[in-house]
Amino acid sequence: MFFDRPKYKQFAKEQLSGRSLFPILITLITLLISLALSTLQFEKIDTAELTQYLASGDIESASAYISSMLKGIVGNLLVALLTSAIGCIINYASITYYSEMTKSPEKVGFSVFVQGFNDWVRALGTGFYLALRLFLWGLILIAGAFVGITLAIILIASFSIAGMPESVTLGVSITVFVIIYLGSAVPYFIKIYAYGFTTYIAVENPHISIPNALTLSNKLTRGFKWSIFKLEFSFLPLIVISLFLAGIPLLYIVPYMNLSKLNAYHAILRNAVDQNLLPEEVKE
Repeated sequence: MFFDRPKYKQFAKEQLSGRSLFPILITLITLLISLALSTLQFEKIDTAELTQYLASGDIESASAYISSMLKGIVGNLLVALLTSAIGCIINYASITYYSEMTKSPEKVGFSVFVQGFNDWVRALGTGFYLALRLFLWGLILIAGAFVGITLAIILIASFSIAGMPESVTLGVSITVFVIIYLGSAVPYFIKIYAYGFTTYIAVENPHISIPNALTLSNKLTRGFKWSIFKLEFSFLPLIVISLFLAGIPLLYIVPYMNLSKLNAYHAILRNAVDQNLLPEEVKE
């Protein structure tokens, strides 16, 4: 099965050659906005203080504190939603820009990135629909953790009754928990890569609905998930090195990585079109 990782990365370098200024600027803007959003204050929830009120029988103070906690929880949710929404829109606008870079060797104006914000409704829809679908798969992780903890507790109790050494008891229990939890994580991470082309499809095919874009992503990535993972993983050394240089190289590495992934997507898409594996609406 074809997948030429070095070629996609080489194409990305050529696409950035002589026109890396705006991609670097977009990465910098994204970083600054992310830092600004991270400064938003989340209300701290301190259950220890509530416990003290209840233990002392101070019901009035406990009630007031519970009311304050509820307001804090609502505030945290609103901040989280705002942060996620802005992240979705910026990501959509960035992909819009990078997509244009892959279509022509000519310089792409910064206005393309700005215009990407005009599709904020579709950006939000794509981001939150993806998040919802991944959340549902993430429930398997929660179930796996619950089952793992339950079995670990049962094993600890059983081994203790049988008089097994504590080191053996803990070792076996922890091993069982880790195996079950990691096993439950596999479907979730598979879906991360299965849905990885959804935003690309949504950006380049505005006539395709978001659920259909996700379905097409799932179809396109079939057989390529491991290759896409290796493509992403190949950037890890550069990312690690950049951390020792105050993260400055990331301003170039992020566009380099995004363009490489888009090149891989286009190659997989062309292969699917050549094999007549996609509906006509994608081939237009």
